[in-house]
Amino acid sequence: MADARAPDAAVCRIGSRVRPKCREALPVIQTQRLLLRPYVVEDWTRVHAYAAIPEFSEFEVWGPNSVADTKRFVAYCIASMSEHPILGYQLAIVLKAADRLIGGCTLKRDKAEAQNAFLGYAIHPDFQCRGYATEAAAALVDFGFNTLQLGRISAECNARNIASRRVMEKLGMSMVALRKNHKEVKNVIIDSYEYELRARPRSA
Repeated sequence: MADARAPDAAVCRIGSRVRPKCREALPVIQTQRLLLRPYVVEDWTRVHAYAAIPEFSEFEVWGPNSVADTKRFVAYCIASMSEHPILGYQLAIVLKAADRLIGGCTLKRDKAEAQNAFLGYAIHPDFQCRGYATEAAAALVDFGFNTLQLGRISAECNARNIASRRVMEKLGMSMVALRKNHKEVKNVIIDSYEYELRARPRSA
């Protein structure tokens, strides 16, 4: 069984923002270098700075984004965080030192009582290879296990996306499946890896 503890670099503090209508607290997660917070409408320009780059979405079914695509994405993220209960935690990754949005991360469940969730993350190419994806993802994993009380967190990537696989492995995730000819991405049939991390048994 994989260790569900977050790496030291991702030791985090969880605060909250409060939604006016239902007064449900929204997560604001801080790590050593990052702030994970809900998106706001104005974030679309920073998101578009990387989502419009063709190479950035090379391994994804979406992209490169048009301005309209990015605005729809940000609107979707805001709407997801307005649901009650929240099933899709969509959080912007902000570099605290510069107060700059450099990516995004997500933790999605199918239903409120679900014990499983899907993890996703993305970092602007200019800020990759600095450990930000691992730091953000580890904090979100910690939130999933300790706040949402999840039992299992999974993630998936294109088999050619070596960088994404490395993040999963740094999180302590284990590969559970290689899906051959899994889906079509930009007119190419690709293989996909699935990784998982399971919560450690809780004390009685």
